[in-house]
Amino acid sequence: MPAVLMGSHTDVVAGDWLDGALGFAYALEAARVLRQGGAGDFAAWSVVDWSDGSDEDGRFGTLTASSAFAASGTLPFSQELWKARRAHGLAGVPVMHASGRHGGWAGYLEAHVERGARLERAGADLGVASSIVGVRQLRLGCVGERSDAGITAMAERRDATLEAMRLSAALDEQLRGLCAAWEEGGCGAAWSFVELQGFVPASTVSGAANLTLQLRAPQELLLEAMHRLVAAAVAAAAASAVARGAASCAVHASARAPVAATQTDAGLAECFRAASAATVGAERVLELPYTALRGAAPLAQV
Repeated sequence: MPAVLMGSHTDVVAGDWLDGALGFAYALEAARVLRQGGAGDFAAWSVVDWSDGSDEDGRFGTLTASSAFAASGTLPFSQELWKARRAHGLAGVPVMHASGRHGGWAGYLEAHVERGARLERAGADLGVASSIVGVRQLRLGCVGERSDAGITAMAERRDATLEAMRLSAALDEQLRGLCAAWEEGGCGAAWSFVELQGFVPASTVSGAANLTLQLRAPQELLLEAMHRLVAAAVAAAAASAVARGAASCAVHASARAPVAATQTDAGLAECFRAASAATVGAERVLELPYTALRGAAPLAQV
């Protein structure tokens, strides 16, 4: 009999005191109620706490504990695990399927405190995740000419950091336009310029700057459209910069592997909606895409 996996993570680095921990407590309480109610006669379940101490909260590419459990061997943090599994002939066997006490896992249930204002704005008490966003991370490199700001006229400057800032502003505007055209009321996508490198000592014009752009979207089609928009916008900006004699930028490959967007199983989502409506009333339940990765992201892929 396949078991249902329930739980969350313990964020010991930067999380609030309820971030993750409440979801684990909910799983323990659910297990207690199931056992008391006699569900063990016809159902099986397990409780998990992704307590890896680094970052189960989803800062792109560092979901070490749940990724290791799902055997998604793309992370640099778990090379010893993959080597050991290969040595024992288990490289092709997903960990979460191989370790199910009752023949595998039927599904994974995870709960969280909503830290944003989405539920509050909608007048809702409970949210049901319709999908988990996918993530792509792009490196944008800008090259200009380093010079002395005190003696280089503004018209002659090829300031890479300034060009990177202009590019980020233009990309933000274009991505907002794409999102608005994609779906009325908002497309559920998000983007962040999570890093800007290129600062130099005072009185110096930067000759090089690097941007890291992170794209998040609840559908792969939208994520691909965002990626294409960025590539086209950067190419157009570079052509314009060359014509103006300014610094120019290009898209470079990222070391981070992309994370695919995942739709919640339709039957599971309907079960959540029905249970939520029975608890707080249908008008107090909001269906929404989940914008953080969490432990569910790698598990959903297998």
